[in-house]
Amino acid sequence: MSGRRALVAVAVGAGATLLRLLREGFVVRAIAWPGLLAAGAVVGAALVAGQVGGNLTAAPHLALSAEDAAAVGAAVEAQGLVVRVDPDPRTAVAAGRAERAAWTDAEGWVLAAKVAGVSSLRAEAALREEAGAAWRIEVPADPPRRAQVEEQSGRMGGLVAVLFTLYGVVMGAGLAWRDRGEGVVEASLPLPVPAWTHGAARILALAVALSVGLGATLLLLHGLLAMDRPAALALHGGLAASVAAAVGLAAVGGPRAGRAGFSAPLSRALALTAGLLGLGAGLPAVGMWLPVASLGAVGQGGILSGLAALGSGGAVMAACAAWWGRHHGGLGR
Repeated sequence: MSGRRALVAVAVGAGATLLRLLREGFVVRAIAWPGLLAAGAVVGAALVAGQVGGNLTAAPHLALSAEDAAAVGAAVEAQGLVVRVDPDPRTAVAAGRAERAAWTDAEGWVLAAKVAGVSSLRAEAALREEAGAAWRIEVPADPPRRAQVEEQSGRMGGLVAVLFTLYGVVMGAGLAWRDRGEGVVEASLPLPVPAWTHGAARILALAVALSVGLGATLLLLHGLLAMDRPAALALHGGLAASVAAAVGLAAVGGPRAGRAGFSAPLSRALALTAGLLGLGAGLPAVGMWLPVASLGAVGQGGILSGLAALGSGGAVMAACAAWWGRHHGGLGR
């Protein structure tokens, strides 16, 4: 058979396998659930913070009398606080009308605050400056919060990619096991196509389903939280999930798979995948060159290492397809 006909056979088989996967409700739910859960958690946390602790999300403020606001309001606002005029600032904090308040007495300014923090420090700095105090406060600059949020959400995206990678092992092994049990393998044997195309079609279908699901989840998280390195996570995560699916498929598609059962090959495939993920996280200088391990080393390598990971990942998937083609007849025994 010519190479073109073999590719057509792989594409048709992948399309048929993908349709079978999409008809399985648990597969669709498994792929869609991480994104929905993460988005729901983020939106739910924002709603709870807005309803229960709305004062935590509002701009920091300082309650002052109308006379004091006219005198020091500009200095307070220059420190990033909002001035609120209160008829009795002395009781504003105790009554819950304000987080912090200031007033003057015979000895000078008095500042009351619910909690100590940078905002209260800024309010004190402004009052000391206006009063000409003997010593002043130099408030440190705010930390780069946007960079922190991107870094934290990037870690969340990495965990989601690891989850999809483990999904790949289970889905690949489960697909091979079910096709053997339902007689799909035996039914495909008489087809006039090379044996390896059956394995390649299954791997391609799993790679498309997992990569699309992971990409959609990361895109949703990036839209909500502005993730760090979303494209790199999608690329290396999709590669890791695809290779893991191929490994799971090959683990259950070996010559002794029928006698070994399902759990033993699956546990070996999961152990191998987890080991590669650990290698990438523990030794990124090595893992960035390898498939699956490159997910744990995202951000450590460059274009050259990324191409090496893609190339070696493609080689692993091709080897798994060839392994399936060589031994898939054993699944029917």
